[in-house]
Amino acid sequence: MSDSASEKASEKLKLNVCSEENNCNIELKEVGSGENVKAAYEVKVEKQSRLFLIFKKKMQVEAEIDAETGELLRTGKPWWAFLASE
Repeated sequence: MSDSASEKASEKLKLNVCSEENNCNIELKEVGSGENVKAAYEVKVEKQSRLFLIFKKKMQVEAEIDAETGELLRTGKPWWAFLASE
């Protein structure tokens, strides 16, 4: 993974390290359709969170990062993420 893409993923997903301990997975994929197809890194990580600041809950977080520019293309969290703190 390029340095700029790695830094962008770490910054946006608030990760210190991407490892098996936090179920972090990085894959290089093609995203888009037609003439807009480009290579992107898909980062999936399982983060610990607290729902309503009381209940411990694991949250799946995903992000797509452009392989060439390091630009963040998309992020995804569960619908209840606004109720939780990471």
